[in-house]
Amino acid sequence: MATQINGVFMDDYNIELEELKAMGISTDDITTNEPVPPGSSYKIMSYFCATLLTEDGKEQSDSENQENELPDVIAGGIHIGTKLLSENVESYREDVKDAAQRYGVSAYVDVIMAMMMQESGGRGNDVMQSAGSGYVHGTVTPQSSIDGGVHYFSDILKKANCTSPQDWSRLEVAVQSYNYGMGYITWLSKNGYTGWTATNAVAFSDYMIQKYHENEQNIRIYGDKRYIRHVFRYYHAAGGASQSLVDKIDIVHLLSMLRDFEGEYYYHELEDETYDIKFITRKQEDYFTKTVFRLTDRQIEMAKSYEAIFAQLGNTEFSGDGNILGQGSNLDTLPLTNEQVTKYLAIARKTDPNMSTQRSQVLAVGLSLVGKVGYFLGRKKL
Repeated sequence: MATQINGVFMDDYNIELEELKAMGISTDDITTNEPVPPGSSYKIMSYFCATLLTEDGKEQSDSENQENELPDVIAGGIHIGTKLLSENVESYREDVKDAAQRYGVSAYVDVIMAMMMQESGGRGNDVMQSAGSGYVHGTVTPQSSIDGGVHYFSDILKKANCTSPQDWSRLEVAVQSYNYGMGYITWLSKNGYTGWTATNAVAFSDYMIQKYHENEQNIRIYGDKRYIRHVFRYYHAAGGASQSLVDKIDIVHLLSMLRDFEGEYYYHELEDETYDIKFITRKQEDYFTKTVFRLTDRQIEMAKSYEAIFAQLGNTEFSGDGNILGQGSNLDTLPLTNEQVTKYLAIARKTDPNMSTQRSQVLAVGLSLVGKVGYFLGRKKL
């Protein structure tokens, strides 16, 4: 999880580097005098958790969460799950489940349903728009389209190295590749991208249009540059097939929020004869609290307490009665597996039987980060 968060900032940092290079600036004349990524993922997660609080800083009850869809609680981002699937698409759910089981991607059923909704709305015979993929043979029917589309997507997931629906950075690549083709994955690697971004999605489309023009094929549009946003508005199960509380921690929404501000996290200033890349908080200290997460003062105060919890859980040398998980929690093996996180959550709930769902989620996020937070210092010339 922390790796995914840090990856957003690494991508944004690379965008700034590319802009400087485009200006004709040599890498020898570029410095970075702060960590990249610039700060602890604990802090970012604490801000995210604070968005789950009401304005007075109280944790929302389960009933309040049911009444308020996540996009009403979470500010900005891709707005996942804001649109309903059509009846036509829902009518093919069992066909999608069967095909997903056939090709070993049962955990991705809800993703595939969202893709179908964007591709066709469940109308016509080629409901997955897969007839031209090379994976559909014979007459195109809704069932052969689903079989071909799911088979194709299963191969894309492998090529994208996507291991689960919670592997969000790789899932973005896989979903965009369903629209662009597997060449997008190769192009990302060749050009040094760590994953999908709104910027490189546009760049790849432009690149393909240029390639067609070089071959004297005049096309104006290649693929859907906004495919990620278009698909995930129909995605209503960020936790995939799993019912584990750990798997339902909504890293999907957090990453979508961070991505929405792509290209804004870093800026450069000319100092002496070098260009120093700086992080946005140098210019605007409250950028995350006020611009990205739009927290109230009370939510900011609560975020500080969450960050303290995460720091405590992340300190593997912390022991004794003060450890929130109690003695003997054995945080020696890092990073923690989902099974270990679930085990430690059970210990925490036993300590506090009245712990709310939201508090459990906060602890689960913190535990998921243990042993995964890392960054490198850029206090050197590149």
